[in-house]
Amino acid sequence: MGAQNRVAIVTGASKGIGREITFALVQQGFHVLAVARSTHLLNKLVQETASLPGKLIIAHADVTRRDEVDAAVKKALEYLGHIDVLVNNAGVELVKPVETVSDDEYAATMDTNLKGLFHFTRAVVPHMKIQGSGLIINISSTAGQRGFAEDAIYCASKFGVVGFSDALDEELRKFGIRICCISPGAVNTDLAKDTWSPLSDPYRPHYLQPQDVARVVLFVVDQPDHVAIESIILRPMVEPPYSPPLPLVGKLNKKNKKH
Repeated sequence: MGAQNRVAIVTGASKGIGREITFALVQQGFHVLAVARSTHLLNKLVQETASLPGKLIIAHADVTRRDEVDAAVKKALEYLGHIDVLVNNAGVELVKPVETVSDDEYAATMDTNLKGLFHFTRAVVPHMKIQGSGLIINISSTAGQRGFAEDAIYCASKFGVVGFSDALDEELRKFGIRICCISPGAVNTDLAKDTWSPLSDPYRPHYLQPQDVARVVLFVVDQPDHVAIESIILRPMVEPPYSPPLPLVGKLNKKNKKH
């Protein structure tokens, strides 16, 4: 099946990594349902992709709400006919000392990063089972591979994405459905700028770009049905020092050496 006949859903499609993934797929001739909460940015995306080979339609949806997710999947099926690829990309990050995290902040992070992924996966899997094929790409993070200071809730959600992906692979492979979990390191996006990496960060020029992740997604979707790429980790060659200095621990260690 040529790319011009293939259909993809991309969540968190209005900006950052999701926007570049959407552009890349439409450029390759995919018909794409772009999902996000910002109608303004989605409409702008429609205008910017109008001249590309593929077709782009949009769905305003909050991935944490099952009714909105189900409506988005229904729209993809009604307008595009089937679903070949789901890219679960929508995500938020919370960088705070764990004792200062509120219940609402915890819920918002886990619901977006993990429950939203679950909602979309649950909605598309029955259709992929019927057609006997499909590819689900879950965007995790290197924060799903190791822990980072003051990032415990985000790390927990992204570790969850990795575990969810591994289990899905075992469950759905017999139905011809492939699962790939992509874990990028530091990426130059507004999400990074707004949470842990200000524009003045000297490491920002070395970060991955959203287009780098999009190219990896294209590589995965370009594989034939008999090839399963289960996971990919991509990191910048020069990485920032993720853990802040711990002067208190240093003082305790010095004190302990005296005894």
